[in-house]
Amino acid sequence: MIKFIIFCFVLSGGLAFFVQSILKVYRAVKSGKRDKNASDLKHGVLNLINYGLFQKKIFENKFYGVIHFIVFWGFICLLFSLFESICKGLGSDFSFSRFGFVNKIINTVEELFIVLIVIACLSSITKKLFFSESKTRKPGKEVFDSFFVPVIILVIVTSLAVQNSIFIALRNGGQGVNELRPLQSFISSVFFVNSASDLNFGYELFWWIHIVSVLVFLNYLPFSKHLHIFLAAPNLFLAPKAESRYGMIDFNKLPEDNSSGDSLFGATEVTHLKQRQILSGFACTECGRCDSVCPSVISGGELSPKKIMTDIRKSAFAQQSLISSNNEEGSESANSVGPLVAGYITGEELWQCTTCGSCREVCPVLIDQPEAILDMRKGLVLDKGEVPDEFAEVFKNLENYGSPWTFAAGEREIWDSTFKVPKFSEKKDAEFLLWAGCAAVVDERYRKVVKDLAKILSIAGIDYAVLGDEESCSGEMAYSLGNMYLAQTLIEKNISTFKKYNISKIITACPHCFHAFKNLYPNFSGNYEVFHHTEILEKISKEAKYLFFRNKNIIKLTLHDSCYLGKINGNYNSPRNILENIPNVEFEEMTNNKKYGTCCGGGGGGIFRESSSENRINEIRVREGEQTGADTIVTSCPFCLSMLSSGAGKTKDKSLIQIKDVAEIVLENLDYK
Repeated sequence: MIKFIIFCFVLSGGLAFFVQSILKVYRAVKSGKRDKNASDLKHGVLNLINYGLFQKKIFENKFYGVIHFIVFWGFICLLFSLFESICKGLGSDFSFSRFGFVNKIINTVEELFIVLIVIACLSSITKKLFFSESKTRKPGKEVFDSFFVPVIILVIVTSLAVQNSIFIALRNGGQGVNELRPLQSFISSVFFVNSASDLNFGYELFWWIHIVSVLVFLNYLPFSKHLHIFLAAPNLFLAPKAESRYGMIDFNKLPEDNSSGDSLFGATEVTHLKQRQILSGFACTECGRCDSVCPSVISGGELSPKKIMTDIRKSAFAQQSLISSNNEEGSESANSVGPLVAGYITGEELWQCTTCGSCREVCPVLIDQPEAILDMRKGLVLDKGEVPDEFAEVFKNLENYGSPWTFAAGEREIWDSTFKVPKFSEKKDAEFLLWAGCAAVVDERYRKVVKDLAKILSIAGIDYAVLGDEESCSGEMAYSLGNMYLAQTLIEKNISTFKKYNISKIITACPHCFHAFKNLYPNFSGNYEVFHHTEILEKISKEAKYLFFRNKNIIKLTLHDSCYLGKINGNYNSPRNILENIPNVEFEEMTNNKKYGTCCGGGGGGIFRESSSENRINEIRVREGEQTGADTIVTSCPFCLSMLSSGAGKTKDKSLIQIKDVAEIVLENLDYK
């Protein structure tokens, strides 16, 4: 009876404290804004299956993938024994043994996972002690968390195994009719041959150790990164589809009454974030995969995607603690505990993001760090008016010249008399718009790329025309820097021009413009067929009538993946297929390629900032290209071309590796004469 009373007190107290902690998390999540782009049912279920049950992304790191898989499924299997232990504490003799052969399967699987969990936890502890390569882990709670959890898991599973082994000994080494516990029977026969009184004491001791350790673990979760055990599933379910990430505010349809505060354009406090983004802060596993691929972290910058998410969590928790404290004192609830931006996250961290999407691509629970960073940029630009000088200049140029750089509209006439390019003002029925882009005006190297592309299109007989001085910035730069109003102005201006000439198909060599036309313009009824030039060149390179020269010498090439073509829009294959179709090309992948490809550092406004890091990301990427032994790094983006070209020749061995766009490679090898 005394055991029953104590157990009920411990169990109810532990569960009550856990529920209180979870409710605090729930209130923190609910304090954010509702998300209009929440996942649909089918997409959410598929995410749960692929990334939850089968842990698709976790297995990309084989060591921790196997460990996580073992612990995840092991704990699910051990729930049967935990339920039996709780029943014993409540005075019930319930056992799954009444289910016959099914219980034997449960016992066998349970024993297997006990062994595997012990091995997994010991391996994890050993790796963290002696082989950790983390560059972001700092002494304190994070380190304690990394060791405490595997230790408490070890206590949980070993106490269960010992408890069951003693229970077998109490029955004189016999298993039940429908039980199958060979390992625990062996342990029982070797270690537990004491008197009945000793065995009874031992059984009660390890039963209590097991129950208490489970409750300690349960109540530790809400205050640690391992809260993802409960929140990873809803975060996976609510992760939006890729095509719904890029919704925009329509400034023409803002409500007249802004008193509710819902008209805030961005997020400078945690309550300004979407509920899903706050949930992501709590669901973050702090595995550090995002940091391992982040250009800022790699080059020694201040931004850490992992820190962004943990700061969101800290800010949300702090706010709820203050609200609870104020309520207890009888005062009004606080709306904020201080700004998320400037209080927890600095502006410099946010402006260092290149919006490459690398962190999002590798996150095992599908957290969208760039989305949260962009919302905080919006807050700084639109709500606070706090913009670094270099970006203020960019906005000024976009407003005055329709370009991030200073040049007049007439300078967009980049086409010379040696190669006649049709204009829509002269050829209104052209099938495709060839979009030159702003970089073609200011960057002589990229201007050559656009001209080479135009020549290839003409050779292939593709019906196209250009806009010339009627072009304006696509709006992507303003968007990625958080100036949504300016982005909308530029987008609507271009849509008006496209309507003027009934343009429905667009070809561009700039992945940033490609991204804008494909994903941003539909927000304002600008729906077009958009092609990146690699998609068109891929088709041309497969045509039998456009034969390539068979070069006498082997051409050694490697490919730099454009983040906005690959990670943001999912096309990694077109550039590779083009190079594979050219004879005598020796193609060597960089170690970091495709979704793990290192960013050039130019996106998200990075091309306009002077890096303060000792190791510049563009130079790091050039070194990665040099390590392949290639003569040329092939790109498919004006920003990448510019950033890598400035990084070439600045590496330690001062190599003369060339940087070329895929269009230049195609034209150099195309037999069209």
